[in-house]
Amino acid sequence: ERKKALIEKKANEIEAATDVLRQALGQLVSEANAKNTIIHDHNENLENNKRNLRKWEERLQAIKTTREYQALSREIENLRWENKNIQESILNVQIEVDDLEKRMKEQKDILISKEDISNAEIRDLRGQIAELMEVLPRLLESRQTACSLIETGLLKTYDKIKKARDSIAIAVVSDGICQACHVTLRPQLYNELQLSLKVENCPHCQRILLWDGLLNAFKEKQLTT
Repeated sequence: ERKKALIEKKANEIEAATDVLRQALGQLVSEANAKNTIIHDHNENLENNKRNLRKWEERLQAIKTTREYQALSREIENLRWENKNIQESILNVQIEVDDLEKRMKEQKDILISKEDISNAEIRDLRGQIAELMEVLPRLLESRQTACSLIETGLLKTYDKIKKARDSIAIAVVSDGICQACHVTLRPQLYNELQLSLKVENCPHCQRILLWDGLLNAFKEKQLTT
């Protein structure tokens, strides 16, 4: 169950990393759309101003008083300056859009590559989970049989440590060092552990200690039988 949970966690982490890339691409798309909306609005304003400019220029020809002529001339000049500013703004925003589109293409290429790799990794992890689920009933049956042979008090201690220590209740000791928390055991404790006189716990992480010499001997026995 713990291995299954770790595999699922890894698969979720892979998917989360891909989602970050998708969100980054989505942010670029949103920014580009917002810039394009600005360009669209500027173009509409520019066209409206051009229409007004043509009307005012035609009206200017019909004005007979100097005062009205000068007033409308100033309005026309101001509108021309406004149009010039709008055109410059459109050009600047378009440069930003071009840059965003370039970044979008790069981000999309990265995302496609990442998705291909992630999908392959996730398929492999899902396959591992499927294999685990196939053997899980047999493992649970074997565990139940083994538990029936263990002293009740020791089994309760094991379950208690397992809950407190991230589902790992047993720590292998190699060269006098607990491989779970990497603390060096006292020489006396290490000697007693090698003699297998009683169940010993790590003084630091509290896990049940298993001398690697005993573990290796058991593995060798398994290979010869």
